[in-house]
Amino acid sequence: MSKISVIVPVYNVENYIEKCIESILSQTYTDFELLLINDGSSDKSGSICDTYANKDERIRVFHKKNEGVSIARNFGIKHSLGEWVCFVDSDDWVENLYLEKFVENKELDEDTMVSQGIIYDFISSSDENFPFFIYPDKICSEGEFADLFTKYNLLHNGCPVSKLYNKNLLVKKSIYFNPSISTHEDHLFVLTYLLYCKKIILSSSIPYHYMIRNELSLSTKYHTSEELVEVSRLLIEKIIQCKSKYHFSQDCFNRAISAFGLRQLLVAARNSHQNNYHDVFAVLRDRKELFLNHFIAKNLTNSLFLVLLFNNVPDCFLYNLIRLQRNLKKLL
Repeated sequence: MSKISVIVPVYNVENYIEKCIESILSQTYTDFELLLINDGSSDKSGSICDTYANKDERIRVFHKKNEGVSIARNFGIKHSLGEWVCFVDSDDWVENLYLEKFVENKELDEDTMVSQGIIYDFISSSDENFPFFIYPDKICSEGEFADLFTKYNLLHNGCPVSKLYNKNLLVKKSIYFNPSISTHEDHLFVLTYLLYCKKIILSSSIPYHYMIRNELSLSTKYHTSEELVEVSRLLIEKIIQCKSKYHFSQDCFNRAISAFGLRQLLVAARNSHQNNYHDVFAVLRDRKELFLNHFIAKNLTNSLFLVLLFNNVPDCFLYNLIRLQRNLKKLL
């Protein structure tokens, strides 16, 4: 049984998958298995994975029909043999200490999460990159989580990569990615895992390179209002559960609720259309108390929209304002 199972969902990444696999195989820590989950790729990604599997017995390749990254990751969890699980995206790469830094402190209990930093790599003429989520070397018990969440903004780090999870805890508590949504499903996974943690280990290591090749790499995909309303509900529920269990500061709660749960509702309103805007606005009005007590507005447009919404300005007027704003953005 390998100590760490590295799970890589693979979909149409023939130009990047070799660098990803090579970076994992070059790890200084060698007690791992690599699961390559080919999610119905139509390019050469699957055959590239097979070629590597024939060269290294630590690699297992699974070919399945295309069902999305969440189902691919869940498939990897269920088929993993390691005591611990981590993820790498197939168009990213990791430095050779990625796995070693997860296990170097020897204090890994079942209810533990280990988190390292991430480097955002922008593919441009200047080869820009910058560290994201920077931590000190720190081991924290459950009683210290409140201060930890506040000080290091852990509730905002919803990336499933650059973290180590206990396989037994994932299975025992049925912690999997939600395949019914296509945004923030990774964040919900991390928040759910945090609810069962009794120890968090932070590492100052920043070995994970998150590759940003174009503007669309930072999650600018369109999502329907209905999906965003559901995502908002799930995120708010998880953040409230974390607040209830760990009693972190009100400021930390406000920032998390604003940035994720309530922001999704504002995007839902922006993405509404003629057949559903009444229903979407009604959901926002149902969340009036959360908005008034906890929302941190980042721009005047959102503030004005909420003032009009909560003062019962007719929905048709609000919807026309949204349409006008969308049309102006297209013109600009």
